[in-house]
Amino acid sequence: VKGIACTTCGVCTKDPEVAALQDHLIYGLQSMAVFAHRALAAGKTIPKEIDMFTSMATFATLTNVNFQPDDFELTVYGIKGVAAYLFHAMELGQDGAEVCKYFYKAYATLHEDKDPQIGTLLALALECGEANLKAMELLDAAHTGHFGHPEPTTIAWHKEANTPAPGKAILVSGHDLLALERLLEQIQANGGGISAYTHGEMLPAHGYPGLKKFAPLLAGHYGTAWQNQKKEFAAFPGPILMTTNCYIPAPPTYVDRVYSLEPVGGVSVTRTVSKDYSNIIKCARECPGFTEGKPCPTKLTVGFARNTVLGAAGTVLGAVKAGELRRIVLIGGCDGFEKERNYYTEVAERLPTDTLILTLACGKFKINGRDYGTLGSTGLPRLLDMGQCNDAYSAIQVAIALAKALGTDVNSLPLSLVLS
Repeated sequence: VKGIACTTCGVCTKDPEVAALQDHLIYGLQSMAVFAHRALAAGKTIPKEIDMFTSMATFATLTNVNFQPDDFELTVYGIKGVAAYLFHAMELGQDGAEVCKYFYKAYATLHEDKDPQIGTLLALALECGEANLKAMELLDAAHTGHFGHPEPTTIAWHKEANTPAPGKAILVSGHDLLALERLLEQIQANGGGISAYTHGEMLPAHGYPGLKKFAPLLAGHYGTAWQNQKKEFAAFPGPILMTTNCYIPAPPTYVDRVYSLEPVGGVSVTRTVSKDYSNIIKCARECPGFTEGKPCPTKLTVGFARNTVLGAAGTVLGAVKAGELRRIVLIGGCDGFEKERNYYTEVAERLPTDTLILTLACGKFKINGRDYGTLGSTGLPRLLDMGQCNDAYSAIQVAIALAKALGTDVNSLPLSLVLS
């Protein structure tokens, strides 16, 4: 490790040209933010299309390693993460002006202040955390307002391509629930006959009433986390829709079947910029589809977001008082790509039976699909899948509610965080 920049192409597979272009894009956004920040200070309103573009363009650079001075990195990376959540919230009609106001302020400060003091940078980084919490709140409101609150739902988990039922199929990966809904509606409107499978962080979609109603059209979950997509996508006998990260550039063997939405992109990938997915449906009908249909032995249960967990608060508190629950452990984050990385798995397996395990994001694929039993006499499964990475908001709300019910503060809860 030289501590200066990438010296070879890593797992993100971005070459120097793409990395440089994304750095230029960030620089351009910072330049634009100078004017937006000054306009806001003068009492003007920034058009919503500018807010949306800022979120989308920043989101597009999310997985890139930017080679800017070290002092600037923390805030810029933070903004990228916030932009990902805000983009989806705004797609569903939420007002992102308050969060974008922070974007403009931070970008403008980083652009104009050539010798920033550590206090200035620390304040921007802390404010980024506040903006992120607001963005997650907006996205939670967007998802639950449009699709309803997630509820426990058990689905088939197809780890291999030989277990889905025979028929034409489309695979949907990423985080964009609205894109999945639009695709399902258009499949129905075009005569059906095609099954949609989720992949990666799209797994929690099955718990939302507004999406699970499409079953059996929404047929189950295929594959695992992002780092296995080259094997899993190559074996999938239909088109693949990448709605967001994490995308690994596809080889020639299946790149012609990969479709993407903004802000996702890749060489030779077909980008669908409108809301018309007819080209994807056409591709599905032309592809061979699944043929074997062997029994699927594995099931997954999703949908344990804050509404469900807090609905069982009485049971959880009773377990605490009875000594059946002594600690809650949140295991999640972004899963690693090396096969030998089994830390999450080993931690979950070694936890005592009086421990409740919460999980979210793609790190869940290191621990799900196993039987951890139930919590004492409560009947609650010991493993509760809370959703996507942005559903950390659900975990925060659960922690706040439990602390209040137990008459303590969040930091005093028997809560451990195992996050990447």
